[in-house]
Amino acid sequence: MSIGFHTDASLLVPLATNIVVPQRIDGSDGAQPTRLYLGDVDSGLVYEEYTDPGVNNIEVSITDDAPGSGNPVTDVKLASTQPGLATAVPGDPLVIGLSITSGTGGAEEVWIEVEDSVQTVRTSTELKIVVSSLRVRAA
Repeated sequence: MSIGFHTDASLLVPLATNIVVPQRIDGSDGAQPTRLYLGDVDSGLVYEEYTDPGVNNIEVSITDDAPGSGNPVTDVKLASTQPGLATAVPGDPLVIGLSITSGTGGAEEVWIEVEDSVQTVRTSTELKIVVSSLRVRAA
C-alpha cells in the first residue's frame, strides 16, 4: 500500500473524496469536527518530507479545487486532537513532525473543522486534504 488519509484507525477505509461539508444557510449546523487518520497499513516503513528528510517537518494542509465556488481554505482548522481545534488557526497547515512510521500504531490523527463563512445552503466538495511530498525508506 502507500500512505494516505483514512476514515478508520485500522487504515482499511481510504478517504475516497474531497472533504464533504453539508451546510445550512442559518448556520444552525455549526462547525462539525471530523477525524481522519494519515498512515499506511503496511509495516516496516518510515515516511519523511521529500526535499530535506529528517530536517523538514511533514505538513498536512487544505487546498481548494475550485476557488470562489464554496468555502475558502481559511474556513478550515486542522489539529492533531479534537481539543486542539479550539486554538488552531484557520487556514494554517498541521505540522505532523519529522516522520511517520507505517503500521496502524504509527497512524497520525488529523482533526478537521470547517466554519462556514459563505452562508449558503449547499454541500461543499471543493476542499481537499493533502500531505507534503514524502519519501519512504525501510525502518
